[in-house]
Amino acid sequence: MVHNRCESSGACQGGWGWGIAKSTQHPEAVWKAIQFFSSTEAQRKIALDQGYLPSRRSVFNDTKIVEKYSPFPAV
Repeated sequence: MVHNRCESSGACQGGWGWGIAKSTQHPEAVWKAIQFFSSTEAQRKIALDQGYLPSRRSVFNDTKIVEKYSPFPAV
């Protein structure tokens, strides 16, 4: 995580850091996109297609994901 030279990293564990910028002109559209990308279905597809760790705990134990990425449940 990026940090000041004199400070230590403040990285957090988990999540993908989604948020809605205060200055956005389309907060409702951004919220819909966040809801979509954080949905179980989207998280499953992203994990299977790209190997990214999901942000939903339930997806770590999905049968198809465990078949392809056996270490996921231990994460």
